Amino acid sequence: MSAAARMLLSILIPTLASRAALYQRLTSELRRQIESAGLQSEVEILGLCDDGAVPVGAKRNTLLRQAQGQYVVFTDDDDQVSAGYVSLIAQALRANPGIDCLGIRVLIYFRGAHPSEATHSIQYTDLSSKAGRYFRPPYILNPIRRDIAIRYPFAEVRYSEDFDWAMRMVRDRALQREVMIEPVLYHYYSRRRWLYQWLLDQSEPLRHALGLRMDKRLTFWRRIKGSDSQTPSA
Repeated sequence: MSAAARMLLSILIPTLASRAALYQRLTSELRRQIESAGLQSEVEILGLCDDGAVPVGAKRNTLLRQAQGQYVVFTDDDDQVSAGYVSLIAQALRANPGIDCLGIRVLIYFRGAHPSEATHSIQYTDLSSKAGRYFRPPYILNPIRRDIAIRYPFAEVRYSEDFDWAMRMVRDRALQREVMIEPVLYHYYSRRRWLYQWLLDQSEPLRHALGLRMDKRLTFWRRIKGSDSQTPSA
């Protein structure tokens, strides 16, 4: 059996040269977990670094094409994974062969404080919040079957390519079979201040009624700035 045929999971990390220290911190922890669990032949880490000239959507597409795993998952270089991240994902995928994705729980930190839980699952087909908790469809942070993920190329832009990608899969009902991992897997560090996010949450019903939804940001930016937004991203 070839190495590609055995590969279970590809962890994909688009990054920037200016974030080398963050990338090193993240990949060191991932490698430690892979080696500790004896998963060197089943889990690979693929990074793609540049100076910011290439839109993040294009980098994500390149990583998807390069991936050898049956499943793919993205991580951001400025975030952190939980101590059992690799082993919990591998165990769930081994125990449930052929599933479309894994549901996950994430802790979001606003400027490093006020941790709030987010659940990304096929139970949700929209983006919503309630009492300080967030509910989202599967996203770049969810392990997803590569043969499904690669059918949905990312928009080759610098902004909102991630939610646009997720919502296209939602609209097509591409993900049907899911297993939920209950422990928090991922720690997401938002640049937003907690108060700003709280105001967004409070205005959510009105914003949704007006069509000002997070998953429509890419359409909005395309209309006002053209197809290649200059908002910087990894």
